[in-house]
Amino acid sequence: MPVSRRTRNASRSSDGTFYIHDEILDGSPVARADAGITVTRVNTPVYTVDRIECEYGIKFNAVIMDIEGGELSFIEENGSFLGGVDLLIVEFHHQVIGDDVTRAADMLRDHGFINIETTGSSEVWTKPSRLGIAAPRLGGPVAIIGDLPAVPVSGAHQAAWDGVDGLYVNWKPRASPGLAQAVELVAAATAGRHRLGIRFEVAVGVSACRVTALVRPKIAALAYLEMRDGSSTKYGIAVYDLRTGSCIRAAGDLLDAGVEAGESGWLEIWCELPCAVPSAAAYVGIVSPAGDLSYRGDGRSGLDFLRFEFDSEAPGANGVG
Repeated sequence: MPVSRRTRNASRSSDGTFYIHDEILDGSPVARADAGITVTRVNTPVYTVDRIECEYGIKFNAVIMDIEGGELSFIEENGSFLGGVDLLIVEFHHQVIGDDVTRAADMLRDHGFINIETTGSSEVWTKPSRLGIAAPRLGGPVAIIGDLPAVPVSGAHQAAWDGVDGLYVNWKPRASPGLAQAVELVAAATAGRHRLGIRFEVAVGVSACRVTALVRPKIAALAYLEMRDGSSTKYGIAVYDLRTGSCIRAAGDLLDAGVEAGESGWLEIWCELPCAVPSAAAYVGIVSPAGDLSYRGDGRSGLDFLRFEFDSEAPGANGVG
């Protein structure tokens, strides 16, 4: 690609104002209050991405964006362009755009991106269609129960791991000492189910229980939540599209199922099952792009998992949501 030495703004706006500060790296199309006194303000040529592509006879499919607070405006103005981009590496300047970082991330999800890596303020976003090159293939032995930490008591629910099948389990650094430790679950290159299970006690006299799994898409776009009571007479399963935040399929004895949005891209996928005995088990699993529960994993596709939650005061049947 030819390289131009001229400074340009890529924007659909005609405003080419650019602010220069004492530190050269603080230069921005935004007048940054965090960067000290503005040294000077200049006007630069403004080009649309379409014009740049046309001028050089190229078509961009990747974007590396470090534009000191201009990232929200670029994402807002270039929705159609981002629809054809496969990879976006962006540094979000929280000190400049504040809570609009969340808004920008929501727009990227609307354009079909999923976040596969975050380091500090830099994030990597990609499209499911390009996931074959988005992450390294993992190898080695799959996880076993002994690789998992002890399960803490959850209220009145005594809990223990029930099984782990066809998964690599990678522990992520704690965001802070008081928060739960998230894990990355990756479907190993083995045939079968790819899931993590837990069993727990249900209070006597409770006729139904809700289980929630906190997950976040990371390459894998589809997940499932499976439940059975201790007698195995009651069973149900629900499948969720993590890109759209919706329950797309439910079967068995489930009373209800749904998805609720959490913070920082986490999703609360949940389902309710009647319980004939005071014990139950639940599994969170990864679904193949074709929608299969049992398949050969690729060693790359996975999701982030934070924790299970239980609620014995489940409401009555309201239909599957």
